Amino acid sequence: LVKRFEQFYQESEFLVPATAYCLAESDRLAMLGAIVDNSHRNAVNILKNQIKETAWLPLWARGIDHQLRNEPILYVDDGDNCEQTPKNLPRITALASSAFGAGFGGSCWALVHRHEAETFMTQWRNAYDEAFPANGNGSREFFITEPGP
Repeated sequence: LVKRFEQFYQESEFLVPATAYCLAESDRLAMLGAIVDNSHRNAVNILKNQIKETAWLPLWARGIDHQLRNEPILYVDDGDNCEQTPKNLPRITALASSAFGAGFGGSCWALVHRHEAETFMTQWRNAYDEAFPANGNGSREFFITEPGP
């Protein structure tokens, strides 16, 4: 229970205000990724309310999917010694990405530049289909939407 409170406190008092700060000016978007990565890592590691698919999708979107561990429990490395996928590869990486919802399934989002959205969505869906082949249990949808005003 103490760990869950610490996660809640960090999310409410630090990560949400830092996210708002980053979103206020477009030149701060580079910082947003690390903040959202921290939030997603906490959901996986502390709340333990993610399944492998929703743990993996945001990491793939950010180019840090090598940080996901599945043994002995689902866990995301802290990333201090891990590099993001190099930008010179044809793969597009998101500025930020995370799972959301009640946990144990649900949804993920990724923030990319408008001109990269279609290509990114196709790459993300193809990577997901390869990593988690459809088995007839449940639906999977990938779509593009723009943020609010």
